[in-house]
Amino acid sequence: MAKILMLVVAFALAGCTSLDAVVDRGAGINDAGVQGSIDGLCRVYSVGAIKRYFDTPEKAALYQDLCKEQSAWSPVVAPMVDQLREGGSW
Repeated sequence: MAKILMLVVAFALAGCTSLDAVVDRGAGINDAGVQGSIDGLCRVYSVGAIKRYFDTPEKAALYQDLCKEQSAWSPVVAPMVDQLREGGSW
C-alpha cells in the first residue's frame, strides 16, 4: 500500500511540473501574440486603415502611445496624430 501511495504522489508531483511548463509556454505564446499585434498595428496596416479606425483625438492618443516606440511609422504617422489631437482632422 505504501508503494502505491508513493507512486501516486510521484506521478502527481511530476504532473504539476508538466502543468507548470505548459502554463509558462502558454504565457510565452500569448506574450508573443500581443507583441505581434502591436507590431502589426504600428508597422503593417495601411495609413488609410489607421486613419479610419483612430478617428478621434482619444483613439489617436491611444495609437500614439502604443506605437511611439515603433520607429518604422513614427515619421509618417506622428505628425498626423499630433494634428488630430490638436482638434484637426486626418
